[in-house]
Amino acid sequence: MNTMRRTLLLWLLGGMLASSMLAGLIAFVYSLSVADAMFDRHLVHIASNLPSNILPQPEPPDNGDPSDDIFIQIRDAEGHRVYPIRPSVLIPLYGHTGYDSFEFNDVRWRVYTEQQNGRYVQVAQSEDVRRRLATGLALRTSLPFLAVIPLLGLIIWNVVKRSASSMLEVARAMERRSAEALDPLPLDEIPGEVRPMVSALNDLLFRLDQALTLQRTFIADAAHELRSPVTALKLHLHLTERARTDEQRETAFAKVRERVDRMAHLVEQLLQLAREEPAGPEKPVTDVLLGAILQSVVGDFAPLAESEGTTLQCLAGDTRMLVPGQADSLRILFGNLVDNAIRYTGRHGKVCVRLSEEDGVPCVDVEDDGPGIPADQRERVFARFHRVEGSTRVGSGLGLAIVRTIADRHGAQVSLHEGADGHGLRVRVSFEALRQRHDEDDEDDEDDDTKAA
Repeated sequence: MNTMRRTLLLWLLGGMLASSMLAGLIAFVYSLSVADAMFDRHLVHIASNLPSNILPQPEPPDNGDPSDDIFIQIRDAEGHRVYPIRPSVLIPLYGHTGYDSFEFNDVRWRVYTEQQNGRYVQVAQSEDVRRRLATGLALRTSLPFLAVIPLLGLIIWNVVKRSASSMLEVARAMERRSAEALDPLPLDEIPGEVRPMVSALNDLLFRLDQALTLQRTFIADAAHELRSPVTALKLHLHLTERARTDEQRETAFAKVRERVDRMAHLVEQLLQLAREEPAGPEKPVTDVLLGAILQSVVGDFAPLAESEGTTLQCLAGDTRMLVPGQADSLRILFGNLVDNAIRYTGRHGKVCVRLSEEDGVPCVDVEDDGPGIPADQRERVFARFHRVEGSTRVGSGLGLAIVRTIADRHGAQVSLHEGADGHGLRVRVSFEALRQRHDEDDEDDEDDDTKAA
């Protein structure tokens, strides 16, 4: 398994090893050049300090010391060899002062020639000896680089181990926790590099705690809301069993159907709310025709409005108005608003669905002439399972909660206002996210114009 610790060790140790080897190689090459220059100066020193009265004599015997493997040859002005008489190495005569190289008996030699008082002094040294001595010197110079590699490796190993230990401590702290422990991790002794990750993890724990709390509250509220219709249904079934006449049975069955319809509506609302929760599955976002959706919703609720004796009207003339969103979710949003308006308006009431545009922002108004909602309760009705006090209609208390949830996902705002002439209720859904997008586009255009200017 590829881990950050292994990656750091591989890169750091590999980089350190490569750098040390490169530095050692550079030191080795540099030491070779320094050694060659030193040996050349040694040849010059020998040639410059030879006495001027050397007598002709044989070459002294080799004592076996490589550092003494120096051969000297002296010629007079005519080029005749003066010293030694019987040389073991024949050095060619070079008529200039300086360095040269020659080969004798398959061995390369480095020779320095110098003119002194009518004679030629030549000092030669085997290049093999020079190379051997220079290599030894270079190796001794490069040896510290090789010796420091294990020490640096040990230091890097310990540093990486200590650095990774903080992340291991975070992992162990998470392993020791129970599923219910969602309190944040402490940041006191966390290194700065790991702190953003732990902070993000704490933020995730906080959001998860909120989601679980919301889920537990939702389940408790749903169970409470389902308890009443289930109890009533059992009671009406018991009364149906005790009915003695057809008329009593018909009345009891009507009550049973009413309770079943209420339970079915409540369950449907619960499922819709669960699907539209922020933690629910993501749905694709496309450009949606608002006018077409409103006309479709009004068409779906026309039979309900007719059965309730309510006039349902749709004023969505601009069917080309587009908003980015999820068509199914928006259909549920407006469906809940129209359904609430029809149910709470009463017979001979009027419900109008209107599409308009204000300052480039699409707005949808669903207005009725029913009893309306008092101003002090207009924000509370968006809470789950909340019902307006004094309402005679039976509902689940989830319709506006679903509307608010879907609107938030679309960057829209939902507000409640009085209807026309101070009667009824007008619910406005304005897609403010489009205004922000237009403002950002205008700022980008201004920036582009400024840059172009």
